[in-house]
Amino acid sequence: MRKAKSRKEIERLLALPWTVELRRNHDGTYFARVVELPGCMTEGADEHEALRNLRRAQALWLDTEIARGASIPEPKPSRQYSGKFTVRTSPLVHRLAAETARRLKVSLNEFASEALALAAGASSGTAVANRDGRKKRGAGRQPRTRA
Repeated sequence: MRKAKSRKEIERLLALPWTVELRRNHDGTYFARVVELPGCMTEGADEHEALRNLRRAQALWLDTEIARGASIPEPKPSRQYSGKFTVRTSPLVHRLAAETARRLKVSLNEFASEALALAAGASSGTAVANRDGRKKRGAGRQPRTRA
């Protein structure tokens, strides 16, 4: 009876809107984790395998924590981001960024977005997945460069 109750609780928890992070590793494999569940992470050969593995890892993580009587953190509240914000920088940094973007044949916005993504841990070919685990539109695009 306890096992059935635990299984139902795990299914209920799995259905909650967890924040899933999906990143491409340097070797081409993918790393995935549930942000709110410390240590709940896995990898896969591609995005789909990493997300499938993460679902299993999450079920095991929840099962283990429930069995030991630990409290399960709640998913972070869904906050919508527009993807737009204003950045103030020095004229020198503005000039260097604009010149670099021009040299790479990308817009200053594309260049700044990629630089921020790299600094935040999400680089070309990577993305933070939507709450349902699908890759966000436009995420992980590489800037166009000269051959």
